[in-house]
Amino acid sequence: CWRRNIIDPLGQVWTPYASVRADIFSVNPDTTGYPNSNVGSIVDTSDEVFGRAMPAIGLMYRYPFVATTSWGTHIIEPVAQIVARPNETNSLRVANEDSQSLVFDANNLFEWSGKFSGYDRVEGGTRANVGVLYTGRFGKEAFANLLLGQSYHLGGRNSFATGDLVNTGLDSGLQTDTSDIVARAQFSPMAGLFFTGAARLNSTTFEAQRIDAAATYATSVITASVGYGRYEPQPALGVFRRREGLSLNGSLLVTPNWRLRAGVLFDLDKYKYDREIRIAQYTSWMASPATIAQPRYTDSRLMQTASTSFGINYTDECTVFDVSYSQSYADRQSGATKDTRTVMFRLELRTLGELSYSQNLDGSTVGDGVTSSSR
Repeated sequence: CWRRNIIDPLGQVWTPYASVRADIFSVNPDTTGYPNSNVGSIVDTSDEVFGRAMPAIGLMYRYPFVATTSWGTHIIEPVAQIVARPNETNSLRVANEDSQSLVFDANNLFEWSGKFSGYDRVEGGTRANVGVLYTGRFGKEAFANLLLGQSYHLGGRNSFATGDLVNTGLDSGLQTDTSDIVARAQFSPMAGLFFTGAARLNSTTFEAQRIDAAATYATSVITASVGYGRYEPQPALGVFRRREGLSLNGSLLVTPNWRLRAGVLFDLDKYKYDREIRIAQYTSWMASPATIAQPRYTDSRLMQTASTSFGINYTDECTVFDVSYSQSYADRQSGATKDTRTVMFRLELRTLGELSYSQNLDGSTVGDGVTSSSR
């Protein structure tokens, strides 16, 4: 890609941009067994090799206004960006494996390469992104950063409205011509202490569709963080209920090369859904007690542990070695009894590459392989 910053005599910053991306795909779908045998009713399942090219041209405009006061320096910066691309092609021919985790927020509002997270999907059409950025610095260490913005689909096919085999893009906040509103706030009152919050708001009702908040304290020896998230349902993705959770994470440097870490995730919404299941089961039993066994209930706490993780890391000038263990707890209320336990090993030789291996303790291997990372 090519990009250049041009500052005019008024202090306005113009950034022209151009890029070309090309991909080659080899598709050999497995249509045996359930549910693979039904894929043919949606897409062509023949073996094929095909390519895809996506050129892009764009321009970003920024005009920073700087003010200095007795208690800090403040920069207010309106930002506007337009990127033109041809329509995305072959979204239903590519098995979307690495672009499913689409999260539209302030972090990728002005992303030149597009808002999809991986390589299997690519953003097409013409889109404008606008926002206002505030940056403040107070004293030697404190700073604040605020961003408010929105995205507009101007022409061509909206990649986020067409979906794919897993409907990535739908219910993302980008599927309409006028996107949801995204906002981010960051504040650090002192070195090592950091607060951040982010939200995505419906552009019509201003109801929060996604909320994230976190607080982190870090030194050279210890790191501790607490995070909160609340996400509204995404029916097009098969998520019909609100999700709400609280995470706690920490790490400790025990020697100059060895670090321990641990984390826990709590589900804050599950007790509500357990209550609904109890009511439905009890209603069915009361209607036909002779044919339906009396339901047995498990305890539902307001904060239920969803997962835990532990790890150890070794790092020196040439090598990174990491071992982690994670456990996701089964939904006992729905009848599941088997937790998911995973051990993962990662070895990185900084000048050669990286080897990772993940093993579910029930016997299945996940995501093992070698990834080149040579420099």
